[in-house]
Amino acid sequence: MTKKIILIIIITGIIIFTIYQGFLKKEKPDYSLLKVSLGTVVQEVSETGTVKKGEKIDLSFKNTGRIENVYVKVGDEVKEGDILLELDTSELEKQILSARASLEAKQAELNKTLAGATEEEIRVLETALENAKISLENAQKNLEDVKTTAITNLNKDYQDAQDAVNTAYLYFISSFYTLNDLYDDSTLRAVFSIKNSQVKNDALNDWEEVKKEKTEIKNYIDLMNDDPSRQNIDTALRELNSSLNILYNCLNLTEEGLYATVTGVGGLTSTQLNSYKSDVSSAKSDIQTQISNLNDAQQTILTTKDTNQSNINTAEAKVNIDQGKVKTAEDNLALKKAPPREVDLATLHAQLKQAQAEVSLLQNKIKEVVLKSPAQGKIIEINKKVGEIVQPMLAGSVISILPAVPFEIKVDIYEEDVVKTKIGNLVDITLVAFPNQTFKGRVVNIDPAEKLIDEVVYYEVTIGFEETIEGIKPGMSADVVIKTASKENILVIPEEAIRTKDDKTIVQILKDGEIENREIEIGLKGSNDLVEVVSGLEEGEEVIIAP
Repeated sequence: MTKKIILIIIITGIIIFTIYQGFLKKEKPDYSLLKVSLGTVVQEVSETGTVKKGEKIDLSFKNTGRIENVYVKVGDEVKEGDILLELDTSELEKQILSARASLEAKQAELNKTLAGATEEEIRVLETALENAKISLENAQKNLEDVKTTAITNLNKDYQDAQDAVNTAYLYFISSFYTLNDLYDDSTLRAVFSIKNSQVKNDALNDWEEVKKEKTEIKNYIDLMNDDPSRQNIDTALRELNSSLNILYNCLNLTEEGLYATVTGVGGLTSTQLNSYKSDVSSAKSDIQTQISNLNDAQQTILTTKDTNQSNINTAEAKVNIDQGKVKTAEDNLALKKAPPREVDLATLHAQLKQAQAEVSLLQNKIKEVVLKSPAQGKIIEINKKVGEIVQPMLAGSVISILPAVPFEIKVDIYEEDVVKTKIGNLVDITLVAFPNQTFKGRVVNIDPAEKLIDEVVYYEVTIGFEETIEGIKPGMSADVVIKTASKENILVIPEEAIRTKDDKTIVQILKDGEIENREIEIGLKGSNDLVEVVSGLEEGEEVIIAP
C-alpha cells in the first residue's frame, strides 16, 4: 500500500469521526427529571436548649380585645387544651364578612377578565363606534356645508362691493365734471376773486390731485371689472375710497370759495353763483354717501370673513371632537375584544392574594380570641375580668398557670424562625442523658422581649413536657424539633427545582423535547426540602432538576 493511499485513509477516518462527534453523537442531557407527586410538607425549627425547673406560665392574648368569658377561677386544675378565657368576636366577625365580600369581588373580577367580554358588551361598544362614526360623518358634511356657505356669502359681499365701486366711480366722474366746469379760465377768476388766497391755493392743489386720481383710479376700476378677483376688488375699494376723500376735500374747499364770492365780479351773476353752489353741494353730498357705501362694503366683507372663520372653526372643532370619540370607541372595542394582558392579570392575582391574606389574617385572629391552657397545671392568677379590655403580650399577663410537670425546657429561637412558632406547637425532645428516646412536648410560652446573643436577635421559647420523666434533672441539654406547620396529600416538588426570574417563581419542564419555563405559585416550604405547589403544575408532570 502506498503512502498516498494510507494518507487518504487517515484523512477519511478523521472526517467520519468529526461528523459523528458533531452531528450523529447525541450528548447526554446534563439534567434529571422528577415527576410532580402528592406528598407531605413539614416545616420544623430545630434548636438546643436546657432543662429548667418548672416555673409559672404567663399567658396573654396576641390581639387587643374585650373579654367576653372567663371559664376558670384561681385554684382550678386544668388540662392541656382547656379553654380559659375568650374575647368578644362581634367586631372581628363583621371584618371577616367585609373581607370575604372583598375576596369574592376580586375573584369575580379576575374570572370576568379571564372569561373576556360578553357578546352583549361587544354589541354595545360596536353600536357606540357606529354612532360615533355617523356623528363624525355628519360633522364632516356640516364642515363642507359651512365652507360652501362661507364662500357663497363672501362672493356675494364681493359682488356687492364691486357694484358699490362701479356706482361710486360714476359719482366720482360726475362730480369731477361738475368741478371741471367751475375751474375753466373764465369762471375760475370769478369763483376765487376772494382775498382768502389760502383757500384758493388749497382748492387748486386738491383739484390737481383730483385730476391725477381720475387717471389712476380708472386703471384700478378697469382691472377689477376685467378680473373681478377678491384682491382686485379690495384694491379698487381701497384706492377709490382714497380718491373720493381727496375729491370730497376739493368740493368742500370749492364750496367755501363759492360762499365767499360776491356777484358782479368777472361778470358772474347771482343766478350763476347760486347754480354753482347747488351743483357743488349736491356733488359733495353724493360723494359723502359713496364714501360711506364703500366703507360699509369693506366692513361687511371683514365681518363676513370673521363670521365665516368662526363658523369654520366651530365646525372643525366638532369634527376633531368626533374624531376623538371615534378613536376612543375603536380603542374601547379593541380593548374589550383583546385577551387580558399579563400585567393586568398579575395585578388582579396580586389583589386576590391580598384579599385572601386579609381573610386568613382575620380567621387567625378569630382562632386567637380563645386562650387555651398549653399544659396541665393549676390556675394561680387571673388579672382580668369580663368586660375589660386586654392588650397584646407586652402589656402583661392575663392569666398564670403552674404546670403539673415540674420541668420545662428553655430554648433561644432565631428571630426568623420564631415568627413560625406558635404556642401549642408539638415538639419532639431528645435528651443526651436518655439516648434512643424521644419525648413529647409543646410550646407553652414565647417571651415577647428579644435577647441579643453575639449581636443576633433571639427570643426565649418555653417548652413543656407532656409527661413526667423519672431521673430528669435541671441543666440537662435537650435537642428540640418544633413542628411549626405541616400539610399532607398536597402537590410537592423539591426546592432545588424552583427558580426565580423577573420576580416570578418558575420551574422548567420538558415539553415535546423542548425546555419550557412555567410560572407557578408555591405555598408552604418544608424543612424536608419539599415545597407545596399551589398552582401551575399538575400531578404527573415532570420538572427539571439541574445537576
